[in-house]
Amino acid sequence: FSNTQQIIGYTYELPRNDVIGVMMPFGGFSEVYDAIKSACATTTLQAKRADEMWGHSMFMRDIMELVNHSAVIICDLTGRNPNVFYEMGLAHAWGRPVVPITQNKDDVPSDLQAHRYLLYLNNAEGREQLSADLGKRLNSILES
Repeated sequence: FSNTQQIIGYTYELPRNDVIGVMMPFGGFSEVYDAIKSACATTTLQAKRADEMWGHSMFMRDIMELVNHSAVIICDLTGRNPNVFYEMGLAHAWGRPVVPITQNKDDVPSDLQAHRYLLYLNNAEGREQLSADLGKRLNSILES
């Protein structure tokens, strides 16, 4: 973490582990995010995306803060968004449990296929199933 401050200006704080961080593309994913928030509601923690924060003038610092203070990180790999992969890498490097989700198994690169991920359909039934499966996974992680 000491190099992080030098490189992008994030000042490390002890993790609070008081939210579930959600990393996903912003456009066209509002119903998926609603399903994720529903799954998080089965835990004691609230879902939060970096675009819902404004703690710093640099957006990247808000992302760093969110990753640092998240008990779990959910990453939607749908569409292979490079920002989501970067944020997932931060979460892995900083030792946060990560739950990858995707609409398409081909969006999971070969070096991440060793990780379990949740595959979902982006329709009402698929999002409902995602919420149920994700809720179980989150509770399992948070209980251990």
